Amino acid sequence: DSYFRNKLLKGIVHDENAFLMDGISGHAGLFSTANDIGRYSKMILDDGLWCGTRYMKSSVIKHFTTKHNKDINSDRTIGWDTPSMNGRSSAGDYFSDGSFGHLGFTGTAFWLLPDKNQYAILLTNRVISGRRSFWISDFRKHVFSLMNKLLSL
Repeated sequence: DSYFRNKLLKGIVHDENAFLMDGISGHAGLFSTANDIGRYSKMILDDGLWCGTRYMKSSVIKHFTTKHNKDINSDRTIGWDTPSMNGRSSAGDYFSDGSFGHLGFTGTAFWLLPDKNQYAILLTNRVISGRRSFWISDFRKHVFSLMNKLLSL
C-alpha cells in the first residue's frame, strides 16, 4: 500500500474505510476464506438452511437475488451482481440468467449457479502490485468462464 499505510499489507484489509472500522464493514466487498464462502454459498443455494439450521428465510433470499429494476436495465439485484446484458460480466460467458455473485475490490469474487446447485469462488489480490491494476475484470471473466466449463463436465 503506497497510498495510505505505506507498507506491504498481509492479513490486513486493503479497503481504507474498512481498515478504519477495524476491518469490519458492510460496504467493502468480500473478505473471508474459500471454506467459509463455500459454506455461505451452499446455505444460499439450500434456501437458507445449513446443516439443518435455518439462517435465512427462503423468501428473503429470493427477494435479494431477483432483479427488481429491469426497466432501468440494471444488472444488479438488491444484494448481488448478475451476468451482464452487455456481455462484460465478471461471471464470464456461460453463467445462466439465474446466476448471481458478489465482487470485492481486491479481485475476490464468487458466483452461485442455482440451476446447477453449484458455486465458484475466486480469491485474488489485484492490489498487491498497486491500485492501478485494471486487468482484474478480464481475468475474472476468463477464470469464471473456465470454471463454468469445468463445472459442466
